[in-house]
Amino acid sequence: MRIFLLSIFGAVLTMANIESHAQDAIVPTTTATLKLEGIDFSRADSSVAIRKLMNEIPQMEPVYYPDKIASFRETFENYFEYKKEVCNGAFTTMIVDEKEGVKQTKSLDKLSREEKNLCVKDLKELHVSFINNMFIWRKKYLDYVYEQRLKELSIIKQNSIDEIQRSYEKR
Repeated sequence: MRIFLLSIFGAVLTMANIESHAQDAIVPTTTATLKLEGIDFSRADSSVAIRKLMNEIPQMEPVYYPDKIASFRETFENYFEYKKEVCNGAFTTMIVDEKEGVKQTKSLDKLSREEKNLCVKDLKELHVSFINNMFIWRKKYLDYVYEQRLKELSIIKQNSIDEIQRSYEKR
C-alpha cells in the first residue's frame, strides 16, 4: 500500500509539473525579452536603451526569470564596466559634423572633476536602480514559483485523498 501511494504521489507530481511547464510555454513574450542582444554601448543612445530596459524589468513576467536572468546580468554588468571606463576617461570623443568632418576630438581623461563626479553619480544611480528592479523581478518570480508549488501540492493532496477513498470503497 505504501509503495502504491508513493508511486501515485510521484505520478501526480510529474503531471502537475508538466501542466505548469505547459502553462509557461503559452505565455506571450514581452518587448524587454527581445532587447538584450545588440545594445551597442558606444552609441550615444545606449544609455537611453539601458535605462528603458531597466525600467521594464519589474513589469516582466516572472516565468522569464530563469531563462533571462543570466543575460540581463551580463548585459548590465558589461554596461556598468563600460560606463566606469567612460567615467575614468578611457575613451576619446569625436564630434563629427556632416559638412566639416571631424570637428573636435576630446579625450575623456580631460573631464573636469565635477564632470567625473556627475558621471560616477549617474553610474551609482543606475547600479542601485538595477539592483532594486532585479529584486522586484526576483520577488515576483519567487511568488510565482510559490503559487505553482501550492497548486501542485493541492493537486497531490486531492489525488491522494481520492485514491484513499477509492481504496476504502473497494473493501
